[in-house]
Amino acid sequence: MLDKENLKFVKNILSVSNRNVNLDTVDKIMTYARDEDYSSLFKTILACLNNNSEFSRKYLRILQSIRDNNHFEIYRQIITIQDDIKAMVELEKVLPILKSIADGNECNFYDSTLNITNPEIQKDILYNVLKTIKDQPNLKEDIFDSFSDNQIASKTALLDKIDKLDILNEHSNVVIWGSWYGSILVPQLANRVNKIVCMDIDKKSLNIAKNRFFINYKNIDYVSGDVFEKYKDIYQKTNLIINTSCEHMQPMKEWPWFRFSSMETDAVHPKGYSQDNPHRRKFYQSAKLSSDCYFAFQSNNMFDIQGHINCVNSLEDFKKQLPERAEVLQEDQVADTRGTRYMLIGKFNPLI
Repeated sequence: MLDKENLKFVKNILSVSNRNVNLDTVDKIMTYARDEDYSSLFKTILACLNNNSEFSRKYLRILQSIRDNNHFEIYRQIITIQDDIKAMVELEKVLPILKSIADGNECNFYDSTLNITNPEIQKDILYNVLKTIKDQPNLKEDIFDSFSDNQIASKTALLDKIDKLDILNEHSNVVIWGSWYGSILVPQLANRVNKIVCMDIDKKSLNIAKNRFFINYKNIDYVSGDVFEKYKDIYQKTNLIINTSCEHMQPMKEWPWFRFSSMETDAVHPKGYSQDNPHRRKFYQSAKLSSDCYFAFQSNNMFDIQGHINCVNSLEDFKKQLPERAEVLQEDQVADTRGTRYMLIGKFNPLI
C-alpha cells in the first residue's frame, strides 16, 4: 500500500529542483487507488494521456480486464489495438503505474506516474531519495525531516536574503558547515556556483549525500569532521560560509580562524603594539580566510531538541556570538512549528 502521507515530502523534494510543483493529479490517483475506485483511477490516468474518446474506451476495457485478472478479455481487447502504434505506446506508460500500485512500490509509482502527470519535471533527486529510503528504511524519518516544511521555509528564506545581496556567481565557492544531507541547499546552489564544500561531523549523512542523493553533481566536495578542530585550505578561496546549524556548535566567534591576522587585509601594527593590545596579536603568518567572504548563519530557540547545545533567544543574542570581523547586512526571523529561527547574513571585514 502506498503511503499518501509521504506525498507532502515528495512535493518538497521535487521543489528543490523544480518550480511551481503541482501534484494534485498524483494525489487523486493515490486517493482512488487507496479507495479502490478503479473507474475514477483509470479515467484520471487516461485524461493525462490526451487520448480521444475511442482510445479512452479501449484503454478502460483493457485496464478493467487487468484489474479483474481476466486474461481472455485482456487478449481480446489488445488485439483490437495491436496495429495502433500510438495506443500501444501509451498503454506502456499506464501499465507500470498499475503495477507499482499493486506492489506498493513508491519509487516506481512516482517515476511512472510523474511521467504522465508532470512530464517536464526533474525527478532524479526524488528517485535517489526514495531508493535510499527503500534500501535503508531506518533513515526514513531523518531523511524526510531534512525536506520538511520547516526546513524548506528556513532554507528558502536564507537563499532569498543571499540573493538580495547579489554575492554569488558562477565563480563563487561556498562552504556549508553542519551540512547534514545537504537536502535543500545543495540542489538550490550547485548550478549557480563554482564549488560547494559540505562539512559535517556525521559521516553517514555525508556518504548518503555523496553516493546516493547527489551523484550527478560534479562540483560538490564532502568533508567529515569538526569544523572547529581542523583548518581547510578551501577557506582561502571561500566566498560564502553557510551554517544553518549554529545551535549545534560553539558560538561562531570561537572559530579559531576568524581571529586577527587571518585575513590578508588585516592591519599591520608596529612591533610591540600587541603587548598593550593582546587581541591584536598576530596569530597567523599567512592568510587563512578569503578577503571576499560573506556569511549566512541561522540559529534558533528550540532548546528542547536533542543536540541543540547553543540556542539563542533573540537576534540580539545571536549577534553576540558573531566574530568581531562580522558585519551584519541582513537579519530576519523565520517562524517554525517548534519555535523561531534567527538568521544573520553579512560580510567578514578586515580588522584594524
